[in-house]
Amino acid sequence: MPAGTNLRRRTTLLSISLIITLLLAGCVKIRMLTYPSEFTYLDSGSVKGIMHEMALSLSRIDTLVQQSSDDTNASRYQPDVLAELQKMETLASSLSSSTTGTTVDGKARPVTNHLLIDEHIDDFIGQIMHARLLVEDNPPNYYGAGQLTGNCSACHRIR
Repeated sequence: MPAGTNLRRRTTLLSISLIITLLLAGCVKIRMLTYPSEFTYLDSGSVKGIMHEMALSLSRIDTLVQQSSDDTNASRYQPDVLAELQKMETLASSLSSSTTGTTVDGKARPVTNHLLIDEHIDDFIGQIMHARLLVEDNPPNYYGAGQLTGNCSACHRIR
């Protein structure tokens, strides 16, 4: 094989690698240019991870609420339930965008690329806050914390 062929092959591979790198970098810039500045892009991996963490927290809350119903000293579960509710609120808030707005015809404007999250996350955060207020009572009321499972199921019934 002549030396020139080997050099051409290396040059071609280097050119292809450079073109692929530039195309991938361009895709990121296109996303930044195609979405308005107030738009929050949520990648599916992050959403799945956050939803999974909320499901684990909800499972722990359900376990604690169940244990509290079998215990005469239900107040001792209060700090653990409050901690899990705080964790869920933080996770849910990370999916919520602080920017809200309406379209010209008065409809809610999407602020993320997940329309169902846009539509329901603020209500869900409100339900978590309400559950937390009930648990903070003396004696604690775990009813709202127990309802959160149903609230999740309402949104995920079609999934």
